[in-house]
Order: sequence, then C-alpha cells, then structure tokens
Amino acid sequence: MQIPCDQQVFDVTWKGEDLWYATQPAPSDWKPAQKRFTEYSSYGVIEGEVVLTESRCGS
Repeated sequence: MQIPCDQQVFDVTWKGEDLWYATQPAPSDWKPAQKRFTEYSSYGVIEGEVVLTESRCGS
C-alpha cells in the first residue's frame, strides 16, 4: 500500500474489516521505509499482512 508522499507512518491497526493508519509530516532528514503490519490468529498463524511503502515527493 503506497502512503502519500512525505508522510511518515507511526501507527497502524485493524478494526474489523478496515485497516487504519496514522501519519505525520516527515522531517527533512527522514528516509522513507517499507513497514510490514502482520495479523496473527490466536493460534499463532499469520492471517494477513500489509506492506506500507513511504516515499518522498518528486522521487
């Protein structure tokens, strides 16, 4: 999932069927990253995974 450019992800959660993520403006020395958010069942089995991709505007 591509995050809007120059936004840094700082929190992610699932609520039912919906994925919610919180961002903040990135500081000038920030380096974009890929962040993995993984859901596990109560049995320890992966139920789903989302990869959040941050980027700089104009790059």
